[in-house]
Parts: sequence; structure tokens; C-alpha cells
Amino acid sequence: MSPLVAGLEKLASNIYLRSIQRGLLFSLPLIFVGALSLCLLNFPVPQVQVFLDQTLGAGWRSVLESIVQGSFGVTSLAVISAIAFNIALLFNAERNEQFMSPSMNAMVALSCYIVLLGSSESWPDLFSLNHGLIFAVSTSVAVSFVFLRLASLRFLRISSTVIGHDPTTFQVLNLMPAATLTIVLFAGARVVFHTAFPEGIDVSQMLINSLFKGQSGGLGLGVLYTGVSQLLWFFGIHGPNMLFSLEQGTLNIAMLENIQAAAANTAPPHIMTKGFLDSFAYMGGSGATLSLILAMLYISRDKGNRRLCYLALLPALCNVNEPLLFGIPLVFNPLYIIPFLFAPLVNILTAYAATALDLVPRTITSAHWTTPALVNGYVATGSIAGTLLQVVNLTIGALVYLPFIKLSERIHFKRQRNAIKTLHDFACNALPGPNGQKCMSRSGFEGYLARSLADDLVYALKQSDQLFLAYQPQINTQTHLVEGVECLLRWRHPTYGSIPPPLTVALAEDSGVIDDLGAFVLKSACASFGRWKTGVCDDFLISVNLSARQLENPALTETILGILNDTGTPARHLEVEITESVAVTPIDATYTTLFGLRALGIQVAIDDFGMGHTSLRYIKEFPIDTVKLDKTLTEESKNGVNDYIVRSIMDLSQNLQLRTVVEGVETLEQCERFQRMGCSVFQGYYFSQPLSSEECFEYITSYKVSEAVVEEQDVPQGVEVESV
Repeated sequence: MSPLVAGLEKLASNIYLRSIQRGLLFSLPLIFVGALSLCLLNFPVPQVQVFLDQTLGAGWRSVLESIVQGSFGVTSLAVISAIAFNIALLFNAERNEQFMSPSMNAMVALSCYIVLLGSSESWPDLFSLNHGLIFAVSTSVAVSFVFLRLASLRFLRISSTVIGHDPTTFQVLNLMPAATLTIVLFAGARVVFHTAFPEGIDVSQMLINSLFKGQSGGLGLGVLYTGVSQLLWFFGIHGPNMLFSLEQGTLNIAMLENIQAAAANTAPPHIMTKGFLDSFAYMGGSGATLSLILAMLYISRDKGNRRLCYLALLPALCNVNEPLLFGIPLVFNPLYIIPFLFAPLVNILTAYAATALDLVPRTITSAHWTTPALVNGYVATGSIAGTLLQVVNLTIGALVYLPFIKLSERIHFKRQRNAIKTLHDFACNALPGPNGQKCMSRSGFEGYLARSLADDLVYALKQSDQLFLAYQPQINTQTHLVEGVECLLRWRHPTYGSIPPPLTVALAEDSGVIDDLGAFVLKSACASFGRWKTGVCDDFLISVNLSARQLENPALTETILGILNDTGTPARHLEVEITESVAVTPIDATYTTLFGLRALGIQVAIDDFGMGHTSLRYIKEFPIDTVKLDKTLTEESKNGVNDYIVRSIMDLSQNLQLRTVVEGVETLEQCERFQRMGCSVFQGYYFSQPLSSEECFEYITSYKVSEAVVEEQDVPQGVEVESV
């Protein structure tokens, strides 16, 4: 990984930057409803306006104006609360310190924001998206930084013995001194500032005025205006609003002179006008985001981003780009700063060159800002060449965005894979939470991803291309036959790739679809057996895993019997596998279900036996027919402890006439060692990796045990794939 990519990845993982991006995402519902309302209020087709008047009556405009005020008009308040809430969440997750209430942090940040604003006369303007966003973001970060560090000081915490027993009361009162002190500190900061600058000081406007001093027009002004506007937008400041005086004093005057020249049938004197920038630099809004949408739809593998682009397409066509700015997000996103700045600049240079070469007429009409792209190019120039130039610029802008979309998704998918690995660890090792969930109740990104994957799993169960089975043969080296297969669940997610089977099962249990998933596995296994039955031995077994949650379902036996009857599979060919942990802590429903299955002629196997909760008495007490040795026992141990355990299990299994299968066999030496201990049935990569249904049947019918045992160099080896 290059230093630049590593640096961007580290920057993107900063808790304050991540919280800002999350806070902007939380405001997305407000942004969407406000953007759609703005599009309708300013729709550039008069017939649509007339239709709405006739259909909805004259009051529809006031309703939409209220929606804009209730969405865009309070976005800054929503953002400051959401950012502060997420900062506390990430602070708790990364530092593992005493719990800091996210709700308390949000309320303190909101209070300090109002304190800093001062007079209520300025509130409506500064609560809005256009004018108050950057102040809200910076205030939220600053207040959270101060409050969380004050709250970490033990002497500022009220002892729990003073408060009582209500946890919520404890959280609030415990943090009350730090909250009070934070608000007082920011109130004091406001007093100091206004004492030093009684008339106020607008540093940003001073810098902007100095930047544009001496600029009178032309290409230089357009490039500088666009660059500054984009940079301001990147930090959440509405660029055109900040540059309004420049726009009014130079760009609009140039536009007016072009309009007057066209009316007098003389050549328009200016290339760089406000209409020129609107038509050729900002297609889709600030950042040429219509190009981003096209690039995203062309190359993105992220379903969420693609859906967002479809939703944002209509507003973007009308040059309302807030859904993308806050949805992806682009604001405060270091991965997109380069294309966000340079796509409009490249568009300006292309359009300026085309206009200077008289390939495109100069802008002679000021189209309304909501006029859709490709239409406003024609309206502004009075020529189809304006539309063609927009097509060229859209393509160029998309090409500028493409590599950064790839980079962003590469970093994003890496983070997702790490989160999937964490969820896999939860699925394998964590105990269920109070609500019985292992993964979906997790907080932070992992919990969000688990809930998203659970939704995808429900969808995958209705499809036929994501979930499938792989089959790993079980070899009897005495009879020289393949006497069974273990059916292994696989989920090939269209975005995240292969999902670990234990995680798939945990998600199915968490979301309540484990019975549907189990039915899918059994139906698929029986369907394969139906295709194989003419070429397998008489006592061939298809082994299917059952989870603890499935065994608790009193209807499981009836469901399995129904599937066997529907597929024409004899019960004696089915073996169900349970884990040793289920056998150690059974409940009455588990006993009832397993004895019911055995009464039907179905065999029962205990999987991963020997290391987890090793107790040989469970072999005798539990209704099982097969013992599958844990894969960890295939490795030699100091003083031969593993071999001693295996011999003990083998002796008891032989006395009880139980079938024994050794899993995870990867080498000839392992196979021979277990043969010397009396083992004869093996499963593992030394014999075969998990295979598709067709490959497995070919393997079954062509297998020769002598070749497998002798020709080690011809056998694929690898790491045992974790099964379910």
C-alpha cells in the first residue's frame, strides 16, 4: 500500500472525522425531503407548476415551503447532535474507558451551540443548512473534545453511592459536573470573543476578499471562483453564498452584458459568466456530482452507494446535490477531496477552450438554477453545441472520479472485511446477548454491518445464486469407498464475497430465519443425493449440520420428514450433526427432537468432539451414532496427549458400536498415524477439498483409496475450510 493511500486510510479512520461523516449521514432524511421539495417548488417546466396548482390547490407551495424550513432550515441542529452522539459512541468503543453517555454529549453540544450563537435573531439563519453547517460541525467537535476529557477526570464525577440504583439517573448525574463546566467554559469563551471584537469579525470573508483582489474576469477568475467555492463546500460551507458579492459584482454583470449584446444582435463580449459556470462546471450541483453519479453507477460494487445514486439522480438533474454531499458523504471526506475540487475545474478549462475556439456559442441566457443538465446547456447558449459540450464534460468528470471511487471502495471493503472477521469471531466464541443475538445487537460499524447482512440473507434465501452447498467426501480406507459427505453451507455475497458459514448461521439465528436456512440446506442436500443415489454405496450418508436454535423448534422433526418425503430420500441416508456444546448443555426439546429423528431412522453425529467440553460420558448418554473428532486432534502434541485422547475416544466408540470420523486430515503422515490408532473413516484436504455437487459425484464414482494413500504428491493440500 502506498504511503498516500495509507495516510488517507488512517485519516479516514479518525474518530472525529468518522463522526462528522456519520452525523452528516444522519441528516440525510432531512436533506432528501428538502431537496425534493426544492425541486418541485422551482421546477423549470411551467406546465408542471400549473398541473400542481390545479391538482393540489394553491396551498401546495406553502406546504413544501414548510417542509424546506423543517428540513434544510434545521439541518445544522440535527448535524450537531448527531456528530456529538457519534463521537461519544466511538470514544467509548476505542478507549474502552468508563462509559460516556452519547445522549448527554449531544445535549451539551447543542446547548453550547446555542450559547455561542448569542442573540436569537440570528438563529433561523444559522440553524439552516446553507449558513450554519460549518459552525455546527466545528462546535460539535470542540464541545465533544472538551466534555469527554472533563468527564474522564475522576474528581469531576459524582460517586454512584450518592445517586441510587437507577442506571439512567447514574449516567446523567455522574456526568453532570463535567457537562455544567463545559457549558460554562464555552459561555466564557463567547464573552471573551465579544469583548475583544465587539463588532464581530468575519475572518473567512476577509480572506476571500484578499484572494479575489484585482480579479476582473476571464478564465483566471472562473478557476479561482470555482476552486474556492469547492474548497468551502468540502468543509461544509455553502460556497456560492460566501462568494455572493463577487458573483453579483462580476459574473452576473458579465452575464447581463452578454444578454444585452444578444438582444442587440452583436457578439457577446464575455466567455466567463455566471451562466457559463452553472451550465458547464456545476452539472449536478457543486462538485459536478452528476459526473460522480454516472461514474458510480458504471463502476461501483457498493450496492448502498448505487442505490443512493439512483435516489439522488432526480435532484442532481435539477442541480440539487446535497443528497450526495451528505449521503456518500463528500463533505469532510479526504478520499474525495481531489476529484471534488478538480472535476469542475477540468470542466471549466474544457468549456472555455471550446468556447474560445468558437465550437460553442457564448452564454446569452441566464437559465434558472434548477434547469436540468443537458437542457440548460442548450438554453444558455441557444445551440445544441452547448448540450454536446455538457455531454463531453460529464464524461470527463466521470473519468476524473473513477479512480477515486475505486480507491474509496478498496479502503471501505477492507474495513468491511475486518468487520466481518470480527463478527465471525463473535459468531464462533461470543455468548448470546440479553436478546439472544450474537451479532445484530452489536454497536458501531460491526452491528450495522451485521444488520445489513441479515437483511441480505433474507433476500438470498429467496434467490438461487448466492447460497449453495459444497460437499466434502468422507473416505473409508478399509472398504475403499466414499461412504458419506458432509454438506457445507456457502454464501457468496455479491458485495462482500464469501461469508464465513458460522457467521451466516449466527445471522440466521439472530434474524429468526434459521429454520428457513436449515430447510434450504436439507432440500439442497437431498436434491444432490437424488442425483447420486445410483452411484453410491448402500449405506451412504449425507451429513447436515443442525444449530442449537433449530433443535429448539418442536416442528423440526416434521419439517425434516416432509423434505425427505418430497425429495424421495430414505431417512437412513440422512445424518444430522450437532456440536459438542449442544450435547454438553442439552434442553428437553433437544432430547425430544433427536430421539424423534432417530425413531425415523435418521442418524445423529456429534461434531468437533474431543477438545471443547471433553467428557466421554456424553457419548454414552446422548442419542448419537457417529463421533467426529475435533480437527485440533489431528496435530501431534507434546507427550502424545492428543493420541491418548483419540485412543480413549476410539475405544469407547468401538465398545458402543459408534462410527468415528476423523476431520481435518491434510497429510499422509496424519492419515497413517490415525490408522495405527484404529481409525478408518477420514475427511479432509488430503483426500478432497469441498466440491460442487457434480464434482463430488464424479469423485465418488472414480475414487480409489490406494491412490489417495500412496500418491500424496498428487493430492491437493491446504487449510481445512470451516464447516457448518
